[in-house]
Amino acid sequence: MASIVEGIIRQRVSERGRITFAEFMELALYGPGGYYMQRRRTGPSGDYFTAPHAHPGFGALIAVQLREMWRALGAPARFMAVELGAGDGLLAADVASYSARLDPGFAKALEYLAFDRVVHEGAASQVRGFDPHPRTKSRAGSDPLPPRERGQQGAGLPSGATGCVMSNELLDALPVHRFTVRNGRVLELYVTLREGKFDEVADEPSTPGTKARLGLLVKSLPEGFRGEVNLGIGPWAAQVAGVLARGYVLTVDYGHDRTALYSPERRRGTLRCYYRHTLGGNPFDHAGDQDMTAHVDFSAVDEALAAHGFAVDGYASQRGFLRSLGLDNFVARLRGECRDQAEADANCAGLLELVRPDGMGAFRVAIHSKGAGAVRLTGLHGPPSPGAEDAPPLPLLAEGDRHIRLARSKYPHAASSLPAWKDLFSDPPAS
Repeated sequence: MASIVEGIIRQRVSERGRITFAEFMELALYGPGGYYMQRRRTGPSGDYFTAPHAHPGFGALIAVQLREMWRALGAPARFMAVELGAGDGLLAADVASYSARLDPGFAKALEYLAFDRVVHEGAASQVRGFDPHPRTKSRAGSDPLPPRERGQQGAGLPSGATGCVMSNELLDALPVHRFTVRNGRVLELYVTLREGKFDEVADEPSTPGTKARLGLLVKSLPEGFRGEVNLGIGPWAAQVAGVLARGYVLTVDYGHDRTALYSPERRRGTLRCYYRHTLGGNPFDHAGDQDMTAHVDFSAVDEALAAHGFAVDGYASQRGFLRSLGLDNFVARLRGECRDQAEADANCAGLLELVRPDGMGAFRVAIHSKGAGAVRLTGLHGPPSPGAEDAPPLPLLAEGDRHIRLARSKYPHAASSLPAWKDLFSDPPAS
């Protein structure tokens, strides 16, 4: 039986003959009855978990990095942390609670605002709704998404702030245009209907932004290469620039620089579909009932933010970033500070999940800044010297909180394939 949103997509394709894949993905994920609109998808009762759900140590180490940013900006009386794509607000709660234990002065200055496109019942009360695509008119090089059905929105995003704009696994979920290379030319892959089923048809790109993003790389791509272009990165950067007058942009996601993303070894593209915890390859199956993501072009992130005056501070893997900020220290203290071995093991499972080399540890952490000066950030470069500051408080799982107990959860693959303790310390923190 077709979902509600599948019927909407079919009607739109029937009326127009074809639509861009970006429009298809937008509707399938966020249209009426779309994947993210039905219910909350993350956490213990959801389809998957993100880093904040694995352990409160993720939020704790983000707080450590935010405090350093606050100091680098001159310890202003008001430091605004704005999270886009906040989901159920767990990261916001963890950062706020840990900041109070970490540094009362920083906690007093910190104002954490959490925003998500879809706010479901049960999300933390501080999560506000926002529209990530405020425009309704397209322009050359932009993503010509149609006007969309909008739910109730909370307060708008702030402007002119000093602080940090953050996101964790946000950019990979923005709608993408799909393309293929034929006879050395870039053709866009549109969504159409053939014999009552969704299919694709290749034609000239719907916007010059697709060809512009690829540039001269097209010449190195093999015949039949397929890929994705995320034209939502530009509007996202403009939104970030509107929020932030001075400070940092902290972006955590999976992806590559452009030459690696559009290389022959990824000739089939990076679009991934997930249906009932299973990886699938056909985006036209289960429209509205499966998730879709694509790897992020971090070169596009650099360019889009540079257009608004932001410089690249650096990149790290999530594994290197969290270890540089003190995750090794957290793990080493578990046995001495936990009540018993079971508590130590539960916390160890969550912390190690954050840095698995073949999982979240391979995510990229990008930091950009404007008006912050040349400051060496610990998350990117490691601490200046061992023991420069007292060890921060140890964050632990607590009964009744919203974190996933990986050792006994419905995600057995996560707990069963964790690296051993010794493996965590087997290489230097640098990414």
